Amino acid sequence: SDVEYGGQTVFPNSDRLTKDKSAELVERLGESPPSMEERRKSVKDAGLEEGSWEERLTMACYAKFAVPPRRGDAILFYSQRPDGQLDV
Repeated sequence: SDVEYGGQTVFPNSDRLTKDKSAELVERLGESPPSMEERRKSVKDAGLEEGSWEERLTMACYAKFAVPPRRGDAILFYSQRPDGQLDV
């Protein structure tokens, strides 16, 4: 489904997407809420308690590469390292 923000698939080992890194991808996917104020608002809107593990996890996720949900898009995962070995 299409959402304003939230519901992203987060890749915790990759840096957050920025226009400096790839303006084309940012244009297509958008950026995570750019300001700390918007991040805090999303936490509050979700009803998460300030200082909770859920809040910390949410803030950490916004700091990494995240792909928002979009109707008709899919993400395919390969559990394989670049050298061909299985990533188990």
